[in-house]
Amino acid sequence: MKEWWNRLVLRQKFAAVGTGALFVLLLVWLAIHTQSQQVTDGRAWIREQAAKNPAELTSVLAQKRTAELKQAYSEGKISYSALLPDYAMIGDSRAAALAEYQILDGDRDIAVIGTDCQDIPNQLERITALQPANLIVSYGINDVQHNLGGSPEGFAQVYESYIQQAAKAAPGARVFVTSILDVSPAVIEEYPQYGNLG
Repeated sequence: MKEWWNRLVLRQKFAAVGTGALFVLLLVWLAIHTQSQQVTDGRAWIREQAAKNPAELTSVLAQKRTAELKQAYSEGKISYSALLPDYAMIGDSRAAALAEYQILDGDRDIAVIGTDCQDIPNQLERITALQPANLIVSYGINDVQHNLGGSPEGFAQVYESYIQQAAKAAPGARVFVTSILDVSPAVIEEYPQYGNLG
């Protein structure tokens, strides 16, 4: 390499060094320009996002997250419970079974076996701590057995008042109330009160 350099005339040496310097300067300019353009684009994107309605932005992000989760689930990368990333579930044994069978996360399925909706006040602290985006409420079978409210209308009023307490504990949550699963005619024959499930 040294011999090759020594054989070059002064003019060729200046040309080689100049070309190298020009190439380095071009690379530096390109890097600065690209970075500058990325910063400009990034700032423009942030301004655009900041100008959007927060509810609209939240909705778009939630839809994107849901699509990503569904894709990951279909590819076997995540479990079924990951499709409900921000929820809390309260209820009786039917709801508790979802955690027992590892369908839902036990930290978020805070249902209690053998309870009725009158147990909701006991779960308010946990609901408040979780602050779920979705609150799933699943009571009813034991409420009917205990004849809570004395009539279907009375039960609806009692249930609604407890659901409102739960909703106040997580004011940003969407509340989903599941229907009471039906029982077989043989069960109604043995326990007539279950005939009131409707």
